[in-house]
Amino acid sequence: AGRSAKSEQEAVGEEEEEKKEEEEEEEEMPNIIVRDAERTFKSEENRRKFERLLKFLMDYFGDYSQGMSYTAGFLLLTLDEPEAKEVLVRLNSDRKYIPGYWKHEAGEFATDAFVFEKLLRARDPELAERLHLNGLLPHTYAQKWFTGLCVHVIPFEHLFAFFDAFMERGHLFLFQFAIALMARLKGELMQADTGRMYELLRLEFSADKSALCGDIVARALEVKLGEGVGVDGAEEEDVDIEAIRAEMYASKVKPMLDAAARKREELARAEAEEGDDADESDEEGVECELCHENMPEYSCPDCGNIPVCEDCHESGAGEHEKTHPVVTFVWPDSDDD
Repeated sequence: AGRSAKSEQEAVGEEEEEKKEEEEEEEEMPNIIVRDAERTFKSEENRRKFERLLKFLMDYFGDYSQGMSYTAGFLLLTLDEPEAKEVLVRLNSDRKYIPGYWKHEAGEFATDAFVFEKLLRARDPELAERLHLNGLLPHTYAQKWFTGLCVHVIPFEHLFAFFDAFMERGHLFLFQFAIALMARLKGELMQADTGRMYELLRLEFSADKSALCGDIVARALEVKLGEGVGVDGAEEEDVDIEAIRAEMYASKVKPMLDAAARKREELARAEAEEGDDADESDEEGVECELCHENMPEYSCPDCGNIPVCEDCHESGAGEHEKTHPVVTFVWPDSDDD
């Protein structure tokens, strides 16, 4: 009887300890992760699993982005938590995939967006010029394909095929998919106004797009990235992606990041002169100026360089319009250890 009573006491003690650990875990969970979990899953069990996974990734990589959240949610539909964690770590670490895409300051993503633009211009200069004349910078419309891996824009029956090809071919498949999408939508893109062009490129139109997306994924598998770059019969491996990346970063991305950094310094000096104290109440720091919920992906010069999240940019929230040319948001340096 004494042993039984002791066992019951130990069990109660273990339950209380587990409950205490869960409460501490909830208290430490960043608000952005809690909000993403609420938007992604309905059941409390799946939300907790999703939060644990995202918190691990945030701590492991020291950064967070909506693209990471989209991909994690999709993977948890078919993989258990340890398997999803292993895949996500590899995607954001292995040079074959998308390391550096899931950052506040996603310079790697912006670089690859301009790499895609260069490949497109070599293959279809007419369409590339049409996009340019309408002010469509590649990093303002390619996020859904590159950082979000099409999770929110391709129907599930074709999303699995997309992921199969991506896991096999890595970042090269993202370029193939982008080229295939452009070829498939060229007719409409050449006739559309700027707003409609954004809808098409982000695959956000309301019409049934299952057949269209299936066709784009199938076409992507046949795309040879070397075509149009001066190599007869070139395959993907004949294209020196790393050399193009270096060129695009130096000529396109670095100037944008430098300009954003200078603007940040100007704002910091202005705030210091006014004697404003930085608001440290929210552990995520800067938030979207329009919804005050999500972390910003862009700064919008047309709106006074306010920080804007992807959702508000795409929906044209407030006075902001999704046709505004935006730049990648540069996060303030942190003095925290």
